[in-house]
Amino acid sequence: PALDSAALMTDVFRLAADSMRGRRTGTPENARARDFIAARFDALGLGVVGPGRLAPFTITSTRRPQPITGTNVIGVIRGSRFPDRYIVVSAHFDHIGVTSGGSCRATGADSVCNGADDNASGIAALLQLASHFSIAKPQHSIIFAAFDAEESGDVGSQAWVDSMPVPVAQVLIDVNMDMIGRNAKNELFASGARKYPHLAPLVNATVGCAPVPIT
Repeated sequence: PALDSAALMTDVFRLAADSMRGRRTGTPENARARDFIAARFDALGLGVVGPGRLAPFTITSTRRPQPITGTNVIGVIRGSRFPDRYIVVSAHFDHIGVTSGGSCRATGADSVCNGADDNASGIAALLQLASHFSIAKPQHSIIFAAFDAEESGDVGSQAWVDSMPVPVAQVLIDVNMDMIGRNAKNELFASGARKYPHLAPLVNATVGCAPVPIT
């Protein structure tokens, strides 16, 4: 099945709309983004790992008088050949919300930090991949992880690692997509092969067939 680029952009526009007010963790708009992703996972028939579709965690900070709750959204497609070996595909859905200026590129009097590139683009890509592999069944199990509270110091991904519902030794790789929607030279950046050289052949093979430059 081909990826649906029109649906992908529709998801970007929906998540980055002014009405979403930047999807800051702990806000009603962040909860709307969370529920949208969870409903899409349900509609695609993704399974669950651990306690369920939603994985809440607590955020504490000296800058906040009260702890707040963030929530990761998790789905899985079981592999046909290696169901107990996992590839994780991840992206974060939160952004920094509304600001009086300085920390985001507001336009005129608009103080909404829409977060289209950071990271509605990554979530839209994650949803398209989930849709693709719900039809083109993979040999390895794939966990799709939509993280919350990454703008609060990578709290969501740390919570995922700290309470991963599958044995860490059975996770082959985490392919994380962040800010994939904008590059003046129409390039994508793949990182990780320098620290983990065994990944270099996979990156190089992708470079040879990708429709855009990968560096």
